[in-house]
Parts: sequence; C-alpha cells; structure tokens
Amino acid sequence: MKIAIDFDGVCTDLSFVSEQRANEFDYLYSPFSISISKPRKGILEVISVFGLFADLSIITSRPVEDEAYIKDWLSKNELLSFFKDVFCCGDVAKSEMMKQQGITLLIDDKPKHLVSLPENLKGILWSKQTWMELTKEIFDFLISTS
Repeated sequence: MKIAIDFDGVCTDLSFVSEQRANEFDYLYSPFSISISKPRKGILEVISVFGLFADLSIITSRPVEDEAYIKDWLSKNELLSFFKDVFCCGDVAKSEMMKQQGITLLIDDKPKHLVSLPENLKGILWSKQTWMELTKEIFDFLISTS
C-alpha cells in the first residue's frame, strides 16, 4: 500500500500562523518558511506506525524547487528515513500525482485537496484530532477497503 502525507500542516505545525493571524498563503509562499517550521505533534508517531507496512511519500502543492528544502527539513527533524519519495506538485493536482505514483490514500489538512479526489483515490483529513484519533481513522479506512 502507498500512502501520501501532505507536508505543510500535516508534517509541520501551522497553528502559530493562525494564532498570529498571519496570511498563510504568504507564509507558505516562501521556501524560508520550511526551515522555520516545527514538526506537528504526533507526526512521528503516525509515520512510525504506518511506515511499518506502507510506502510513505510526501505530496505537497509546493513548487518543484522546494523539494531540496523539504528533504533538508525532514532530515534535520529525523523524519527523512520514513519517506520513500517527496513529490512537489507545483501546478499539477495532488490527485494527478497520486495516480502517476500509484498512491491510493492522502492524509491532508486541507479539505479542498480531499474533495477533489476521484472515486478511486481516498483522503483523510487531519484537522484537530489527535494523532491517535487520526491513526484509528486510517486503520478504519484500511480495514474497510481490504
């Protein structure tokens, strides 16, 4: 099984952006934002569990040029070894990248990326639930599709 995980907001903690009432688009537009982002609470646990039996990849809307910055961030936060690939979609839809790479499940923090998935691709929203609650949702999904 192949599972994709969004970078901004799933691997990283964006709560301070909204707390500061900063413009999220402006923040995410800069590759510099990658280096100052902190890991989201629970991301290590989630990828540790699912990395045991699934190929994990990052799929992000960031431009292709940001791939090196993301890999550097993952390495500095000791997460790089959990991921098989990092895909920066740029102008390509995440669903299209999922099809190209044979990925069937996307974990994302933005509903807009999940509602646009075609019927054969699935997504799970990680918004305010804990990593344990998210893990249960993923397991429930995997059980229901097996």
